[in-house]
Amino acid sequence: MKKLCIVTMTVLVAFFMAAPTMAQAPGECTGGLCGTPDESGGGCGCGCGSILIANSDLGDTYQYADDYDEDGVEDDFDNCPFVTNLDQADSDGDQVGDTCDNCADIANDMQLNADGDLLGDDCDPDIDGDGIENIADNCPNVPNFTQINADADLLGDACDPDIDDDGWMNIEDNCPFVANPDQLDTDPNHFGDACNSDLDNDGVQDYVDNCPQISNPTQANADGDSLGDLCDADMDDDGLLNQADNCATIVNNDQNDSDRDGFGDVCDANGYCFVVDRVDACLDPASAFSVYAGDDRVVQTGERTPLLIWANRKNRAIQYVWSLESRPDGSSAVISHPRGSSTLSTPYNYHYKKDRRVEFRPDVAGDYVLKLSAELVFGDDLYPEKNVASVQMTLTSKGESTAGGCATASGSNLGLLGLLLGLVALRRRRYS
Repeated sequence: MKKLCIVTMTVLVAFFMAAPTMAQAPGECTGGLCGTPDESGGGCGCGCGSILIANSDLGDTYQYADDYDEDGVEDDFDNCPFVTNLDQADSDGDQVGDTCDNCADIANDMQLNADGDLLGDDCDPDIDGDGIENIADNCPNVPNFTQINADADLLGDACDPDIDDDGWMNIEDNCPFVANPDQLDTDPNHFGDACNSDLDNDGVQDYVDNCPQISNPTQANADGDSLGDLCDADMDDDGLLNQADNCATIVNNDQNDSDRDGFGDVCDANGYCFVVDRVDACLDPASAFSVYAGDDRVVQTGERTPLLIWANRKNRAIQYVWSLESRPDGSSAVISHPRGSSTLSTPYNYHYKKDRRVEFRPDVAGDYVLKLSAELVFGDDLYPEKNVASVQMTLTSKGESTAGGCATASGSNLGLLGLLLGLVALRRRRYS
């Protein structure tokens, strides 16, 4: 009995002596955490805590227990205090349980993890997460996907304390990228003579200028590579040269341009306005009802020319009328199927019925002014009071006349000529 009391007293003394250390142990009291709202108890010396789960005899008494992950192992004895692991398995023996060890098969009690991924540095093939494996990375602990190495030594510039290998540490070197062991600086501007150069006079020294031969004081660099935008043939690094890229500074491999205005959708600051021929004649779906017949154009005399309809509304019932406002003297050309209706469009180009295609064949060289008038069959949702629209376009016909007879004769003269020819034919028939 006396021996038991001595053991008990020894345990109690050990407990009270360990209390200050336990207060700093990981667990519920870490970072100000202590206990949870629906539990009681005490621990860490902060007068609160969670109740010790009744399936473990580790740790303190019931009243002084803290178990953040509630796995039955008190925080001060738990090798994963924030992750439940009742079995306390520790394959590599580094005092960090397998369930929370970022290198479960390699002892790494410090748990260092430079790139913040799921693997600790001791077992991560790419410690800095720059896409280059450690064995080939000239800065394995510092991200540097470009692997730039000015002095061609074993260390990339991103982690080389002496980038130009002139014996001066970068922080003290007045030309950190150009070897100048003498550190001469005849111009008191904090740049050594060896690198005091600004070829393009943009205020940025050549050794740090991303376009040393083209003035670019802002040093804009959309893709973050070594070339500034003004001297980078592919500013956004999407594989398309600037001249062919409809969003030169924003990656858009698909080159989507739904309104056909020449600006890709991802960088179109002009809003949506569908372009048929010219940007200044685009169809804006947000404006009042309007139609378009195409740009003025040159055609060949005698050839059939389709007359097309565009409107700034999709798939709406439209009634249309084509009319010939003016034509060259001597022309008797007419528009085929000038009246009709259409409902189907793709996206804003309306389709005629198969047997009602509208065409025009100029028969005399010159200018023909055609007018398209259209009306929405049903009221417009955006502008109910504006259901009618019209537009004119000019066809300039070139080539020999196909009107027959004298190309310069007026319509009335042609009719009279035809009547006279008919009378002559009738008289010949009588004599015969």
